[in-house]
Amino acid sequence: GMFINRTFSFGKLLDVIILETRATQRTGSNAFAKDAASMAEIGKLVANKKPSEWDDKTVAALKEIAKKNKALTWSKDNKLVGEAQLAWLANKLSSSKARWQVIGQ
Repeated sequence: GMFINRTFSFGKLLDVIILETRATQRTGSNAFAKDAASMAEIGKLVANKKPSEWDDKTVAALKEIAKKNKALTWSKDNKLVGEAQLAWLANKLSSSKARWQVIGQ
């Protein structure tokens, strides 16, 4: 997937390397957001309703959708950054001529 990483160089003293770590780059954690069927289902349930207007049936259905997707979202195999990002970071660190390299997000 696409990611937005940045590097700010301050001469030979410092390279600040910024990683994109929002949900779009995580493995597994954005499975729920990518599940178009679940998002459409949620849309139908809550369309034109304030949360205070949701009945017990709506709340139960939302909880079931969340429960179904939790298995996709929470896994020991999830990663904060993807393989492409790790390769990009390794390249930036190994090619840096600066005395210090700082990694941020």
